[in-house]
This record gives sequence, structure tokens and C-alpha cells, in this order.
Amino acid sequence: MTNVAPKLIAGFLIISMAASSLGCASRASSVPPVAVPSANYEGYTCQESRTMLSQAMARRDALASSQNTAATIDVIGVLLVLLPVASIFGGDKEGRLASAKGEAMALRGAVTMNCRREAEEKKAKEAYERRQERRPSEVY
Repeated sequence: MTNVAPKLIAGFLIISMAASSLGCASRASSVPPVAVPSANYEGYTCQESRTMLSQAMARRDALASSQNTAATIDVIGVLLVLLPVASIFGGDKEGRLASAKGEAMALRGAVTMNCRREAEEKKAKEAYERRQERRPSEVY
């Protein structure tokens, strides 16, 4: 009778480990971003780009927090009932988090691109205006 308990415990551990590796939510840090081109955000002003980046980062952070919570709930669920509870009931936000990460990365690049373009345009306009001021007035 004493040999049965270790076998049951070993069997339970094997089943738990197998169940925990199937369908559990991933930690947010292990979710890779979806590729989103920065060119999607070309033509916005520097300020608009910065605002969109701030919003995208807030969305990404909220989804990352939700994803980490789902991963924790899945671990607890697997330990208690052998099921990844959060993933089963829609708590896994992996796809949305991957999109939000990609969008934030693209917007980071777009902020650089749009702000640089805006600064160059401003510089060119100021140089043009200085040249116009130096020209002698033409009288017709």
C-alpha cells in the first residue's frame, strides 16, 4: 500500500505538467509584436504622432497587465483543476497584445520620422523667409 502513494503523486505531477503546457496563457514578456510598418502613420504631425504613441503604449500596458493576470490564473487553474481557466474563458489576450506591441513600435518610429520631417520643413521655411528678406525690393 505504501508504494501506491508515490505513484499517484508522480502521476499527478506528470498530468499537471502536461496540462500546464497545453493552452495556457503566455506571460506578456514572451508575446512577440506583430510587424506594423511605420509608414502607416506617415503624414501625421509630430504632436499627433506623439499622442497616438502615448495612447498605443497605454493600450499595450493595459493588455500586458491583463495577459500576465491570465497567465497567473492559468497556472493556478492548472494546479487546482487541471485546466487553464483564463484561457478557456477568454482571458488570454495574446493576439491583441501582439498587435498593440507592434503598433507601439511602429508609432515610435513614426514619431521620429514625422517630427524630423516637421523640423526640416520648418527649417526650410525659415531659410526661405530669410532669403526673401535679404532680397532688394524690386520696383516696377
